[in-house]
Amino acid sequence: MLLRAIRYCSSFQVYLDEREKLRMALLLNKYPNKFINEQFNNVLIKLNIDQSLNNINYNIFRQQVINAPIKEK
Repeated sequence: MLLRAIRYCSSFQVYLDEREKLRMALLLNKYPNKFINEQFNNVLIKLNIDQSLNNINYNIFRQQVINAPIKEK
């Protein structure tokens, strides 16, 4: 779901809002905050995003994610 947020959110602020909505949904479903953070970090690691996302680099990393081939299940 975080991957989907990166793909579809065209600005960093919209991405942050979507990420927090996702976090709240997971917290309401009794997932611990530590687990959520670990999973969010795992997604970023799998996407080769090795620095914190910010207003400056978000669009660069987002474009890399969009251009990456989609793995079929």
